[in-house]
Amino acid sequence: VLVEATVLAVCQNKGCWMQVEDAGHSAMVRWYTDCGGKYAFPKDLAGKRVLIQGAFYPKQLSPDDAEHYSQEAGRELDIDLDGYELNATAIVVLD
Repeated sequence: VLVEATVLAVCQNKGCWMQVEDAGHSAMVRWYTDCGGKYAFPKDLAGKRVLIQGAFYPKQLSPDDAEHYSQEAGRELDIDLDGYELNATAIVVLD
């Protein structure tokens, strides 16, 4: 799929994930097949529009996972535990 969304948060430790939102729906984004740290999302993307190419699927998170994401973001995140994840193969920053 190709998704356009606004970045809400990015992992401030390694840039290994980001949270995006569009039209009231949010999703967590990781690099496809756990790239082993080979790629990272820029840590300053919050508030910017991006295009994300990849696979989109439902994913359940535990409360511990949600807390872990909030710690890495450096602030409390509003994460739907029964949400969605994108496995990105490419991203383009639009603004």
